[in-house]
Amino acid sequence: MKFLIILLLLAGLAVAMVVTNPSRADVDAEIETQLLNSIDNLDTSDSQDPTIQLIFNACKLGRSACASFAKSLVSVKIEDKVLYSNITVSFGGGDPMQCYGALTKVICPDL
Repeated sequence: MKFLIILLLLAGLAVAMVVTNPSRADVDAEIETQLLNSIDNLDTSDSQDPTIQLIFNACKLGRSACASFAKSLVSVKIEDKVLYSNITVSFGGGDPMQCYGALTKVICPDL
């Protein structure tokens, strides 16, 4: 009887994971949220280059426009694995970052 209950709970969890696997819109929303958080936390004191400081300050003033511009430089590849998703994100052709999506959440361990 215990085995049957455990089996039913696992089957229910699997169904919940399939139904709540994040969509492309969920992934895009999470990336935009992360970009906005990064813009809000920019530290311009690290850079001695006045051009970079100007860009950072402009991003702080118009954060949604800056996020839209930055988002246009982001490449996202989603592999649906039924119960979860593998999400590969690269910014401006740089090293890709691996993220995972499950239960309506997008988790990026490297952030």
